Amino acid sequence: MIKTDELRAFELENTRGLLSVNGQRIGSRRGKFIVLDGIDGSGKSTISKLVAERLQDASVVQTRYKEIATTSPELETGMRQLDAILWPPTQDHLRHLPSRYRVLLHAAWVSLVSDAVVAPRIASGETLLFDGWCYKIMARFVVDGYSEDYIKLVFSSAGEPDDVILLQPDVELVWSRAIQNGRRFSRVEMGLYQGHTVLGKDTFISYQRRTRDAILTLAKMSGRNVIVLDANGSIEETAAEVESIVRELLA
Repeated sequence: MIKTDELRAFELENTRGLLSVNGQRIGSRRGKFIVLDGIDGSGKSTISKLVAERLQDASVVQTRYKEIATTSPELETGMRQLDAILWPPTQDHLRHLPSRYRVLLHAAWVSLVSDAVVAPRIASGETLLFDGWCYKIMARFVVDGYSEDYIKLVFSSAGEPDDVILLQPDVELVWSRAIQNGRRFSRVEMGLYQGHTVLGKDTFISYQRRTRDAILTLAKMSGRNVIVLDANGSIEETAAEVESIVRELLA
């Protein structure tokens, strides 16, 4: 993405902890954009919620990858329409469409979230703990056969986090926990786009292992501060580790 002189100046001021518009400092401190990412079933949603609750004293706010901006009726309507296209009740029909269709739709979504949700809230000084970011989505497309360079280019408008906390659990353990807790994985999560005729435990484990490795590679390629947790303990144990990490990042 080509950056204007004004954007470069804006980013420079942000690194100093002050916001500046057209050379005029407005006195607010820039917030932080922290991402908790990982494969399906790794505990992102539950853990990010627990950590945000425990970090209310630090004004940390849990935010979702599927967050819809409500700053204007037009923007909200547009995001809800795109949400309905990307995540319909059943997604089987999407595998019959060109895969690039899904790539571009997801890239459009993350661009909207970056510009309409992340940027203004960070600018206002909020500290956001995101339940997932685009690394998992990007990783899925790499597993589908797209090159990392192509996927990085298409998703180049995505906002880059200050810090990334990656949950890297054992995939068989993820499956077992889900079964014990009565969770049913979707057909997409079990590898719908991989061409399998029968979906189940084996396809889930194979697909999610490859996705887990690709998430780690893409996150590290981003140049961000990446912290990796094995996430094989209980949800409470992992949440405690994440809380400790976030407190250190905010210190």
